[in-house]
Amino acid sequence: MEPMDQSHARHLIDAARAHARVEGKNMLPVPGAVLFRADQRTPCTSTLYDPCMVIVLQGSKRGFLKGNAFRYDPDTYAVYTAPMPLEVEVLSASPERPFLGVALMLNPGEIAELQLSLASENEMGEDAWDDMEADILPEAVITSPIDQGMRAAVARLIHSLDDPTDARVLGDLARREILFRALRGEQGARLRAVLHRHGRFKRIGDVIREINTDYSRPMTTSEMMGVAGMSKTVLHESFKAVTGLSPLQYVKSIRLHRARVLMLEEGMSARAAAYRVGYASPSQFSREFKRLFGRPPSESQRAAR
Repeated sequence: MEPMDQSHARHLIDAARAHARVEGKNMLPVPGAVLFRADQRTPCTSTLYDPCMVIVLQGSKRGFLKGNAFRYDPDTYAVYTAPMPLEVEVLSASPERPFLGVALMLNPGEIAELQLSLASENEMGEDAWDDMEADILPEAVITSPIDQGMRAAVARLIHSLDDPTDARVLGDLARREILFRALRGEQGARLRAVLHRHGRFKRIGDVIREINTDYSRPMTTSEMMGVAGMSKTVLHESFKAVTGLSPLQYVKSIRLHRARVLMLEEGMSARAAAYRVGYASPSQFSREFKRLFGRPPSESQRAAR
């Protein structure tokens, strides 16, 4: 793969920095697209990713899932196929050269539409999906190299941001092209298998979707078994193969991450956030929050101010 011309790469970074005005999340006029910025390296932190595709423009990150490390940088993108808590650290960032990345949210209906457009080229029937699943239960995180076509589409998306109409129309076309190229790329078959949600992954995906629809409601193992149509042992093994967590560990992690967003982004008190996400005991919430994030809720709120 040929690298982007240095002057064009610099122009792209400058354009992205102009729209990543603050550290953290920067919403964009392109629907379903977000720019992230970090001005310094960060230690490994538990982070919740909703289904999305992440493309790094500058700097690098490393994530950990199920004891395995994966790195993504300007030559590699990552796709998170389900709401997924994992450990992430920023490896390369400074005020002069901040980490910059763009995240594209995955809409199941749109992905299905793009997959249909590939049907004539990739005629995979039910048996083909089953054969692929027999070889491997798809991962919840997929990484792959960025090719020149995708790199050019990313550049078009970023450069469209200077004009609101361009962003809404041309930027959205570029966003769709990026997703389309991911479905056709090196990991395309695996990615299509995961997003198609066929077989065992579909059933685990159904459980994950049910949990995230109302994470404040206690969901028993028996209910999860019913949704997945699996025995307790198979559910546990399959769920852990996809997420790296047991079903109940996943529920706890989702609740704590959602509570953290309520506190740090919406200004909710720790007690109110605990009750909102389904905790009956604020003290238990505080203990488990500290265990996951390394500091109690009150200290996290003070640090974010």
